[in-house]
Amino acid sequence: MGYKHAKLYFLITLILIFVADLFAVYFIYPYSGDYKEYFIHFSGNHGERFELGYRALVYSFNMISGGSESAFLFFLFSVSFITLFIKSFVLYRMNPKSLIIFIVLYLLYLFLLHEANQIRISIGLAFGILSIYFLSRKKIYHSVWMLMIGCLFHLSLVIFAISYAAYYAEVTKKKLLLYIGFGVGAVLIYIIFDPLILIKVNPLIEKYITFNLEYSFNGFYLFLLFQLGFIGGLSYKHASQFGKLVFHTYVMVFVLALSFSAIPIISVRIMDIASFLAFYYVLSFQFTFKPRVFVLYLTIMSIVIPRFLVFMYTNTIYNFSN
Repeated sequence: MGYKHAKLYFLITLILIFVADLFAVYFIYPYSGDYKEYFIHFSGNHGERFELGYRALVYSFNMISGGSESAFLFFLFSVSFITLFIKSFVLYRMNPKSLIIFIVLYLLYLFLLHEANQIRISIGLAFGILSIYFLSRKKIYHSVWMLMIGCLFHLSLVIFAISYAAYYAEVTKKKLLLYIGFGVGAVLIYIIFDPLILIKVNPLIEKYITFNLEYSFNGFYLFLLFQLGFIGGLSYKHASQFGKLVFHTYVMVFVLALSFSAIPIISVRIMDIASFLAFYYVLSFQFTFKPRVFVLYLTIMSIVIPRFLVFMYTNTIYNFSN
């Protein structure tokens, strides 16, 4: 692709992000399930469980703007624009031709799940994917710093340390040993896992356990994620270095999610991180009608569209009747 065409794609993407973000300020953000809790924290009350990085960001923003609801909406607009810019930029560096497809699909699903609702993880994942990008470029120092910053916004980003195991496997050609070791570890987690241990780390886990009955595994969603792993494996040798690291990380994160199936809400949230990684793996390939790549794109769309409809027409994480 020519440099001018790549720049044009990125400009169109920025416009899409800006328009979607502006639309969300009025019609999406105020109806999200986490909006009230985040706003209460933003206005100076509670939120002690939030990670240090997020609390520092809110404090810095409040020093300039105050704690009003309009200021909070501007805060959401700014944060989501920056995180979407980072996530789009990483894909732009990998495959400019898929950039517009990426942002459209992302806006229909992960934007609604993360930027417009789960703010901290949206920030953390931006730094997480930057970490993998730098790792694929053998910039270990930059990668470690990005991962550390991501963890300051959401502790679940520690999962991205799996990328370093994937990098080691790529460099040393010990992929089989890596997967055997990780598989054994996942089985041990499933067998000996005690939720009480996690409660001591994060009291929010107790709330998650209480809500277990409200969460269950969606068989169709699981099948699609398995399919992404299987078809993705067949396409692996054609992937870029970035794509290969993302694929390894995706597979291991998905296995980790299954190992936490004793607490479905945690498992589902880890699977959402796997979905995030799947976006980057699939769209690191240029779209074609060749069976493997076409099925990968079709699978991503099969995840996105149902989740979009669920978010829009049920009270899963949004309540538009308010």
